Amino acid sequence: MDIVTMTVERLQASELVGMPVYARKEPHKIDGTGGLYVVVKDAGPWGTSQHHTRLKRVVRVDLYADCERDEFNHPAEDDAAVRAWAAWAGIDRELHDLNHGWIAVCSSLRSDEPSEIDIPGAEYSVLLSGRYEVSV
Repeated sequence: MDIVTMTVERLQASELVGMPVYARKEPHKIDGTGGLYVVVKDAGPWGTSQHHTRLKRVVRVDLYADCERDEFNHPAEDDAAVRAWAAWAGIDRELHDLNHGWIAVCSSLRSDEPSEIDIPGAEYSVLLSGRYEVSV
């Protein structure tokens, strides 16, 4: 099993995440949905060693968030960023695993803090993107 699939399964099983989690590509556009979802992608290797046989990869975690919507699908609040950051806390608690509670891997650590960007062409939607170094 590859690290992206392992990461997706870890997040899907977590009670801390509570949103759909997908591997490698977005299932649909987020704007106009009022929802949240996560996409996990492989971002390449993070180190090499001639004496080390562990697979060491960086996974990129993209959290897409739209604002809350009313019954007519109009924006109820401009709160996509607030919702995204609140949801990110659960993802980070699962993947920044200092206690080594993730039995399938040797280590999983936050590589950098997530960046927040407005999604081009999508009003009231944001993307948080961060990276984690995972070794199996």
